[in-house]
Amino acid sequence: MQQSNRMRTFFLAAGFSLTALLANGTLLAGRASADTIVMSAGSNSAQRSGQSAINTADTNIDVSTDGGVTFHKAFSSDPLTGSTFAYDVLPNTNWVTPTASNVAGIPGIWFFGQGTAIFQVHFQLPVGFTNPSLSVRLHADNFATVFVNGQLIGADASDVSDVNASAFSGVNWEGAGDFYSTTAATPFHAGDNILEFHVTNIFLAGNISPGGLDYRFDYQYDLQTKVNFGCGLSTVNNTANVDGLGHSIQDLVNAAAAAAKNHGDYVSATTALGQFLRAKGLITQAQYVDMVQCAAHSSVGK
Repeated sequence: MQQSNRMRTFFLAAGFSLTALLANGTLLAGRASADTIVMSAGSNSAQRSGQSAINTADTNIDVSTDGGVTFHKAFSSDPLTGSTFAYDVLPNTNWVTPTASNVAGIPGIWFFGQGTAIFQVHFQLPVGFTNPSLSVRLHADNFATVFVNGQLIGADASDVSDVNASAFSGVNWEGAGDFYSTTAATPFHAGDNILEFHVTNIFLAGNISPGGLDYRFDYQYDLQTKVNFGCGLSTVNNTANVDGLGHSIQDLVNAAAAAAKNHGDYVSATTALGQFLRAKGLITQAQYVDMVQCAAHSSVGK
């Protein structure tokens, strides 16, 4: 506790709130490692659909029904358990739809005829990540295509036939669900990443036509073992849980960079962090000098 308070003092002296830094969206709260960080289903509610009460907004998922012009929160929906039209549900998930149910016992109804809703989920990757991978399992009504930062990673095999079908087999909302994965580095980048589901609903005249999806996704990556203060990898080890709150040194550097309003802010925050690390015996005096000089010569905040 004393070390944590000293760290807060250093950051406050530099004009920053450590609490605000750690709450910044560039961090993966509660997860940090000097070697490998693994995020898996169940460890973060943002990775599973339907994490709110039925007919209430799921704050982790945004949805658009106007082609991505505007977004609002999706709604957790009744999967019609026990009915003739019941959806299968993945473990620890629930279905989400663009609207709350307006028909008793039926998920959110899309009364705009045939159309596509865009569901978005955000996840964060730190500076210095390597070997990213992501896997998704989902059900959709009627079918879905899946993107990471705009790059296609999977599409329901039955999408073409379903568009023109007069009756639907339920292949995309029954059973174990569709599974897609990627280990390619190209879709991912440091900071905010977007997992996007384009879900097409088919409306048949004279029929109630619910639509939506449920999903779970996992992502993992390796984290560099040395810290980058803005001018390449340093000799400072990326020590895990340096603040007692689960954040590595690189996490704190990333937070300082994201919160800095200008270059001077970033240099001040890095200096404060260096003083804390030096007092804690995690870096040498030479490394402290190097990290401050690196921050001063970096382009962060400029």
